[in-house]
Amino acid sequence: MAGPVLLAPARRRGSDGGAHPVTALRRRIADDFVDSFPQARRVPAVGISSGADRSVHLIGSSISALKPWIPWGVPTGGVLAVQPAVRTQNLRTLGDCTTPFGWGGHFTNFSIVLPADDGPVPARQTLAFFLDRCGFAPEDVLVRASRAHRGLSRAVEVFAQRVRVEWDSRPPEYYTHTIGIPGVHGVNFNVALRHPGTGEYDDVGNYIDFTCDEAEHATGPFTEIGFGDTTVLRARLGLDHVLDAFPFPAGPTGDHWADRHLQDAFLVASVLWTEGLRPSNRDARTKLMRKYLEACRTAVTRSGVGRTELRTWLDGLHAAEGPALAGLDTLWSEHLETNLWT
Repeated sequence: MAGPVLLAPARRRGSDGGAHPVTALRRRIADDFVDSFPQARRVPAVGISSGADRSVHLIGSSISALKPWIPWGVPTGGVLAVQPAVRTQNLRTLGDCTTPFGWGGHFTNFSIVLPADDGPVPARQTLAFFLDRCGFAPEDVLVRASRAHRGLSRAVEVFAQRVRVEWDSRPPEYYTHTIGIPGVHGVNFNVALRHPGTGEYDDVGNYIDFTCDEAEHATGPFTEIGFGDTTVLRARLGLDHVLDAFPFPAGPTGDHWADRHLQDAFLVASVLWTEGLRPSNRDARTKLMRKYLEACRTAVTRSGVGRTELRTWLDGLHAAEGPALAGLDTLWSEHLETNLWT
């Protein structure tokens, strides 16, 4: 049986051409992460709604694309993925136009999985990603770690040479990790970046050491290092919100949180629709799509935005963001136009 699919060795992709500046910067962060690990091999991304990872309904992390390597054994140099993702935490209140939320539903996650015995090199490459490629100053980077996890000490020591380490400031479960595979358990430290406006440090990703139950998995221990594009860009540019990492035109309502709810609901719905997901009761994924479209309708109803204003706003987003939202025209004609104001 053949092993998992690989692409060419990880290298920078081509120019973003005429992409909106914030879109180009967001994509460049993923490219910079890829370039930070030139020894890695690239694994293709999977569809967010593909069901490729049975432990989740919608793909929320690049580990879903990298999981097939775990039973085969992670190769020397590691494997890396740049994965579009959706996390659904906002759905509890999305559309009510009043409830604040800190994070957006759609982003791109990028991570690398390596053999655990690669020593301090991956930590050096990760630190260089933040300091040299992204341009953060050492005082803008914070590591949150636990002294209980000595297996991570070599990696933490690499960071401690340049940036501050905050020890045991969170509950014990904060420093543990699972990936939906029985017999695989991880311990982690988190990397946080300082927002230039607020001065607060927000987590942007994890450095995780995993161990595997030998009775269930042939592979040995491995390391995963992964981050998200919108959280890194928020700190880099001092954005008010991660949703500002997308080129939304001026909000159609003029109300801050009403516009945020419209942004999150329509962005996720558009991305999933472009993938081919449609609303129904067939399975969990189609039900989630239905919920996002219901959130779109609720946000439109409560904000009072009209057809012309909404279509103009969506057209502006489509023009600025490009192919990732190629399904917006059919989303409008096949669903939004007839369902949002009835």
